[in-house]
Amino acid sequence: MSFMAIAAAVSTVVGTAVSVRGQMNAAKAAENTAKYNAKIQNQNAAQATTVAAENARRKTRENARIIGAQRAAIGASGLAMSGTPLAVLGETSMMLQRDILDISYDAANQSRNLQAAAKMSIYEGKTQASALRTSALATGFEGVAKAASGYGEAKGYLSTRTTTPTIR
Repeated sequence: MSFMAIAAAVSTVVGTAVSVRGQMNAAKAAENTAKYNAKIQNQNAAQATTVAAENARRKTRENARIIGAQRAAIGASGLAMSGTPLAVLGETSMMLQRDILDISYDAANQSRNLQAAAKMSIYEGKTQASALRTSALATGFEGVAKAASGYGEAKGYLSTRTTTPTIR
């Protein structure tokens, strides 16, 4: 009887240890996954900034060509660079510059969103890992208590029988 109680207690402790280890590994995996996702999101944020800078550079060159073509057309028509033709060039230049600013603004927003998502990934990973570690701790306590209880009952330290009080 004693050997069986010891074997049952050892089996419970070993099973508990394996379960706790698995939960701790899952916690570490959650953290590593979150770090990886954050790294990718930060890389995407940097890439968005690089792409926007290149698009703004290209747009600046395109804008210069458009303004140059307008100036050439105004000059070819014999109009002076004053009054309405100058106002048209100014309006065109302002609209084209606004397009460049929109590219930069959109890229900055996208980059901020990706960086915020990276921070959220880290936070979620830490939260999930913490929950898994807490669960592992609870599993450990439960397994030790179960092993101790089973061993105690087998040794007669704990009684599972209840007695009914006698009323006199």
